[in-house]
Amino acid sequence: MLSKQRLDGGWTEEPLQDGQDATIGVGLTADITLALGWKGLGAVRALQCDHVIRDNSNDNYYENGDQKLAAPVGLTSSVEEAEPKNVSYTYTLWVDTNVTQEYSLDLTSPKNTTFFQAMKQAKEIDPKFEFEAREWPNGHYVHTLAEMKEEPKSYHYWLLYRLPEKPDTKNPPGNQLITPLGKLLWAKHGSSGIISYH
Repeated sequence: MLSKQRLDGGWTEEPLQDGQDATIGVGLTADITLALGWKGLGAVRALQCDHVIRDNSNDNYYENGDQKLAAPVGLTSSVEEAEPKNVSYTYTLWVDTNVTQEYSLDLTSPKNTTFFQAMKQAKEIDPKFEFEAREWPNGHYVHTLAEMKEEPKSYHYWLLYRLPEKPDTKNPPGNQLITPLGKLLWAKHGSSGIISYH
């Protein structure tokens, strides 16, 4: 990998030639950064996963050999019973940078369903929500939605937003609402997930 790393810290599959687009390795750089960054945003999802091996024999709260960032919060059985087992939400897909097409589906899924599973549920209901993805050690990387493939050289990517209400095409969400994770952890019904092409 070191032989493929450029002076600016990014990676490319081929050495850059004079006049060649410097963004040629953006996708590869993102993939390598995600793969190597086990303490980055990709690791956040491990904090609340039920499949993680936990060692709570002492007060340090270890998971898979690493110390947790925060102690787990215990829930009483009455609180667990009061929480909904399913979550209702809207999955909206904005196609094209200027939102030339908009598709929405109201879905209900078990709480803690990944957004990837919600996407699979949506494509079974409506073919407009078809997608393609690659599997990585830290999850799935969706690269094609509604027959539109990402174009890293042109800085066109699919972004996942988590919104408190249905999106408005005239008032697009800000970058602070982009989510690096795809978990449906919303306790309130009526939340929205939007995937937008930028």
